[in-house]
Amino acid sequence: MTHWQQPLTPTQLSYQTDFDAKRCTDLVRSLFRKDLLYCINAEARIGRLYWLSMPGCSLQNKIRKEQKLPLLNHFFPSINWPLYGQLCFNHRSAVIKALSIPLQPAEIKRKIRIEKPQIHINADNVRDIIRFFVVQNIVQPIYSRKHVYPKYELTEMGRQFKELLIRAEVKIRN
Repeated sequence: MTHWQQPLTPTQLSYQTDFDAKRCTDLVRSLFRKDLLYCINAEARIGRLYWLSMPGCSLQNKIRKEQKLPLLNHFFPSINWPLYGQLCFNHRSAVIKALSIPLQPAEIKRKIRIEKPQIHINADNVRDIIRFFVVQNIVQPIYSRKHVYPKYELTEMGRQFKELLIRAEVKIRN
């Protein structure tokens, strides 16, 4: 059984539940107003991440106890959650998820176009994203004598972010 075990954006919640994004946004907003959720990166305008507040965890445990379900351990890794929120944008997350091996920006673009044809991304978008990722220590360049331009691979932090982005798209099963 998969549970919501990491902070999510309303869009990620919609992927997991198959509810439309508007409905999830309204639900999150309602739970936030009732202090059952809190926003981890409240300064963000988009890509806001939400997690259960203490009253939210208590209510969830009460419901699970009534349903005779095991209580959940609400532990998630200590990472830079505001930065993760910035990676939840469609193009940025696609670039991270495409980096399973060291690739050049043009190779990343081709891989995204094959795996996710609905995402419209060009090489300039990828290069801009890669520059941002290098500054944030999410990717690192790999230089070789065979190539004029470097290939890029995920750092340890980048691999953690990739795992979280992939987990955020897993459907909740009962």
